[in-house]
Amino acid sequence: MKEEDIIKYDNVPVKITAEYLGVSQQFVRWQMKHGKLPIGNVKTNPQGKNKYYISPGKLISYKTGKDYHEVEKEINFDRKYKDLLKLKELLDKNILNLTEFEQEKKKILNN
Repeated sequence: MKEEDIIKYDNVPVKITAEYLGVSQQFVRWQMKHGKLPIGNVKTNPQGKNKYYISPGKLISYKTGKDYHEVEKEINFDRKYKDLLKLKELLDKNILNLTEFEQEKKKILNN
């Protein structure tokens, strides 16, 4: 499992997190629930079921030791690049006209 696999997610599933870290899903859940794994947070719903929110940036930062903010910049750059490639493809296929392309490009670059 590589960083490229992790940045595809807005909220990394526990299973993918465990594979990336080389540990069990149970380990990830227990460590997060007890505040020992700083990669996201756990919310408990009224029925007592836990929901795990795992940040791709925090996860990569935790595993690699890279600065979290630098990882987030890399992730945002990668996402914008991929979105621009998709947008260009729509322009090339005449699904978007040039005006629509420019409007969408501005939205992507301003996020």
